[in-house]
Amino acid sequence: MVIGAHHWLGIRLTRQERRAEAYGLFEAALAQARPHGYQRMIGQNQVQLAMLDLDQGAIEQAKQRLEENQATMHERDWEQRARIHQALAHIHSHHGDRAAARAALLKAEELFERMGLAGEHVDIPLRADQTALPEP
Repeated sequence: MVIGAHHWLGIRLTRQERRAEAYGLFEAALAQARPHGYQRMIGQNQVQLAMLDLDQGAIEQAKQRLEENQATMHERDWEQRARIHQALAHIHSHHGDRAAARAALLKAEELFERMGLAGEHVDIPLRADQTALPEP
């Protein structure tokens, strides 16, 4: 129960732009989930930490978190896969690979639609030298 509370409070703090506090809560939830083998909660916290890492410019750390997450994620966990594709879109955008960013973004949107969450906001930041992602 504490793991879930840390996770959801971290999400709320992230939305309030209190990222440092959120990061600590996601790390605490991750540390508590690991010994119990709560794979889904481990993955959810890894994705949140990866997104915060990306915000701070820690691209390699974010990639490492996502790779670890993908290795342990259940194939049918569409939400987790969608969140990973969102984060990958950020990474591709950061590296200037607009086509890969667009593909990851479209995959995330497709997965959200499968879950009935078509209204879920899926976006990626553009670098200063980009005006838009290419159309599919």
